[in-house]
Amino acid sequence: KRRLLVVGSEIRGWGSNCENISVGMEKYERLNKVKDHHNSAFWEIIGKLERNLKIEAGGSAFTGISKFTFNVPALNVIHQKEIMLFDEIILGEIIRIKPEIVVFITGTENDNRLKKVFDGLIFNDVDGFDHKDVCMLRHVFLPINSFRICQIEDLIHDNLDVRITECIANSAN
Repeated sequence: KRRLLVVGSEIRGWGSNCENISVGMEKYERLNKVKDHHNSAFWEIIGKLERNLKIEAGGSAFTGISKFTFNVPALNVIHQKEIMLFDEIILGEIIRIKPEIVVFITGTENDNRLKKVFDGLIFNDVDGFDHKDVCMLRHVFLPINSFRICQIEDLIHDNLDVRITECIANSAN
């Protein structure tokens, strides 16, 4: 079966108030099991990608660049440098999962973080789209079908989510 990895900016709340990593991972596993029951734009985009790529519903993997977030956004800003120290974990996840397709739903505001993790990362334009909305990514650690798309909030305008998910599916076929 096809392997899709979706990378968001962060996984909000899954690790909140955890006394240790084991408890945090248990929360993460529960979230993964019920992700098809969540009604949010993030899960809708994943569902559209899975349908367009003919992947069984819930058959893709997901993660975030940020592996830790606080419940208070101001603390995320204060501790941003420490949080970003863990960004390179994404490399290990990609090597371990061996996805055929990677979609970073991270927007342009996280491009510098991606460049730090993937030294020499190349952002290529996609015909018919604005660079800020979608671009193809090229790097030795990424599969050929790797994309960075805009943040979820920006995808819901003018059927951009439908156009982008169809474009990704067409590129990957």
